[in-house]
Amino acid sequence: MVNQQLIDYIKSEEAQGYTVKQLYDYLIKQGYDSKEVNEAINLVNKRQAKSAKPVVIILVVLIMIIGASYFLFSGKTIGVVPTNNNQLVLSEEPAVEPEPEEPIIPLQEEKKEVTLEYEEVGSEYMDAFYPIEANGELIYAARTDNENNFIVYSDGHTGESYYKILPFSLVSIGGKAAFIAQKELSSNTVVVLDEQVIEAGYDRVSDLVNVNEKPAYKAGVGCAGKFICDEYFIVYDGQEIGKEYDSVSDLTGINGKLAYTAKKDNKTFIVYGGRELGKEYAHASNIQDVNGKIAYVATNKLEGDFDTRWFIVYEGRELGKEYDNQGLHLFDNYIIEIDDKVAFMVMNKEKGRLIVYDGQEIGKEFGGGQLGEGQRRISSLHEVNNKMVIVFSEGLLSRYIVYDGQEIGKEYTGIGSAITEVDGKLVFTAKKGANQVIVLASELP
Repeated sequence: MVNQQLIDYIKSEEAQGYTVKQLYDYLIKQGYDSKEVNEAINLVNKRQAKSAKPVVIILVVLIMIIGASYFLFSGKTIGVVPTNNNQLVLSEEPAVEPEPEEPIIPLQEEKKEVTLEYEEVGSEYMDAFYPIEANGELIYAARTDNENNFIVYSDGHTGESYYKILPFSLVSIGGKAAFIAQKELSSNTVVVLDEQVIEAGYDRVSDLVNVNEKPAYKAGVGCAGKFICDEYFIVYDGQEIGKEYDSVSDLTGINGKLAYTAKKDNKTFIVYGGRELGKEYAHASNIQDVNGKIAYVATNKLEGDFDTRWFIVYEGRELGKEYDNQGLHLFDNYIIEIDDKVAFMVMNKEKGRLIVYDGQEIGKEFGGGQLGEGQRRISSLHEVNNKMVIVFSEGLLSRYIVYDGQEIGKEYTGIGSAITEVDGKLVFTAKKGANQVIVLASELP
């Protein structure tokens, strides 16, 4: 039986002016069975044709009456084809073209579910985390206990042990592993590249990124005994950058240029390649690289306003302004591009968190868009193999992934927020029992 909700949806959208082809393509993209969609479209159009039958019959009768009156008053006669009873009989069949046997639109190939093969890595350790790709190979951090953290390389050997490796600080620079570490509990954080400490002169370092195959990071001085240092700036290519600003954050590299958020006189804005962007807004922050294009979030209201609404600025366009987007500036992965079309995260009080892609809201079918404690919520958005990857969370833990419209990872007790691609494989961290492992998911032909 065809889904009545699907029939109602098609009727309402046709009434809004959408063509059958547009509706068919959209529903197939959303994962509906092509046969079911065709049946629903045929039923909708068949009902519309039936509703037109009385009108057509009345029009035929009126035309015949008018024609007969013309011949009667003009003195002309008409010939009648007799039946067996010498009577003129109107056909009971509808005066419309019969329904075609074939579907009203060509059947397209039904969307196939992706079959993934899982490979778990790092199960021999207490935890494995922060996976990255370096020269097409997987590198990740691991630990045997809470005080012994190290890097595991693609050939299986491990690096030097540290008390702590800063969360998400592992990056590839020149094909080598680079990260921020703390040797002892009481020691300062340092930058390590290819197992060699390259910086040890600042009180605190963080936000390590790759800019044109060179390390860039945020440094702090005057930090002793303080939660916030007296001064922060950026160290890149042997230079201390951004000292003219009150603070710097959100470092990244785009097209070989350094980009970051700066704050001056209680106003935040973007600095990209030395140019200041977004100063026409009250605040702009969280710059993101989208296939070499710049995106950031902005607001026209002062920070601290309870009703502050954020939107995305991408390629000079303002996206998502019709949503509340309170808290959007707190997310790092909020926009991607697939098939030259942008997908981005939105949120508001009524709908919760959703993804807008090609003008359509998606995520509700997987439980997204809900609010309240314990409800499913979208926590991050990624692109892997030119396919959309959405991480959903329940409570404080990420629970599962939607990869190209398909739920995966539900066999694990938790999914981490580290999502990446290594040699064409979807890579993520997952909780398995008491340990955390790295999962490589390969598409089977």
